Amino acid sequence: MIPIRSRFERALWTAILACSAWVTLAAAGGPVHFDAGKKSLAIPFTLNSGHVLLRGRVGKRDSATFVLDSGASSCAIDEGAARRMGLKVKAGGESHGAGGTVATGHIMGATLALPGLTVSDKGMTTLPLAGLSAASGVAIDGIIGRPLFESCVVRLDYEHGRMDVFDARHWKYSGGAEVLPLTFEEGVPYTTAQVTLPGRAPVTGRSHLDIGASTALILTPEFLAREHVTPSAGSTIEIVTGGIGGPRPADLGRIPRLSLGQVAFDSVVTVFRRPGPGSISAEGTQGNIGSGILSRFTVTFDYMHRIVILEPNGRFGDPFEHDKSGLGLRTRGASYDTVEVVWRLANSPASEAGVEVGDLVESVDGTPVNTIGLEAIRARLRRAGPVVIGVVHAGTRREVRMTARPLF
Repeated sequence: MIPIRSRFERALWTAILACSAWVTLAAAGGPVHFDAGKKSLAIPFTLNSGHVLLRGRVGKRDSATFVLDSGASSCAIDEGAARRMGLKVKAGGESHGAGGTVATGHIMGATLALPGLTVSDKGMTTLPLAGLSAASGVAIDGIIGRPLFESCVVRLDYEHGRMDVFDARHWKYSGGAEVLPLTFEEGVPYTTAQVTLPGRAPVTGRSHLDIGASTALILTPEFLAREHVTPSAGSTIEIVTGGIGGPRPADLGRIPRLSLGQVAFDSVVTVFRRPGPGSISAEGTQGNIGSGILSRFTVTFDYMHRIVILEPNGRFGDPFEHDKSGLGLRTRGASYDTVEVVWRLANSPASEAGVEVGDLVESVDGTPVNTIGLEAIRARLRRAGPVVIGVVHAGTRREVRMTARPLF
């Protein structure tokens, strides 16, 4: 999730949601403008580290890369990219993300363009996105959030990498897939989910549907406290999560089941958040359902009718996997092609093989990392079995052999 929630926005959304007229926003056309004669579009996307990446432009400038994020209550441009582009920015704002609060600026008069449509967001901000770029291994120039979803029906075909966008005034669903009602907090969508914790009866509550989150499921510390859940060594491992506002330690394990309407998933890899700064969902909710779940469907968001439609795809029944090496990796450098070890799990294949925090990863199974990218490296380390990693430690190159295995 990459939430963008200023104090002004919180007050504004409280007022808007008190009015029944909110549901008519999409019918007014909103800030999204289709090219002449268009009422629908098919736009390709790339799935990277669970993020939907779209190619487009900021104004009439050269191409840019955007993250699509239903957890973002406005659109945003990376603060460094805004400076390079010479955009007019008024300083003095703040935004609240998963890691805490960051300073922001208000962008004056900029538009974001995707093939066939333009997004004009008067609430557009700057955000520090360098951390997101480093974690993805791709330079992220901006975020497209609430304005697109409010004005259009957005369908994400994760299996084929295609986003279909429809003018909400000219679209109606007539299929037989799972249709769930949506509610909204601060402009972002929630639906009812049923969480089954270890040794417990199912608990029903609201969860944020967040395509900007790379995880399958995150549970809030408030929900865990209400249910008297304390993650334990052996059943969970300690990881570092990222988000706007900085990194946060968390626990990672599995829950027996997550249900959405009539569909359910077993043995779901789950992040158990710890108390601390930042938030992932509204007060009183269970948490955050991310792309680890949503990418198993073709997902259609219809804000005008307050529904989300889930059509299972070919990945629906895949098991939930996670890193089996014990390495936390991110990129650095202008091209985001240098891969660095930023954290290492104790009692893991990586620690047993002597990999250290600060080591640079140069190859995996003999293939240079700058030819395969961070996404492919992470996918390889989610598979159990022998793996050979070429690292540079304190200027010395060596090959590290380990056997990746489940860690929880």
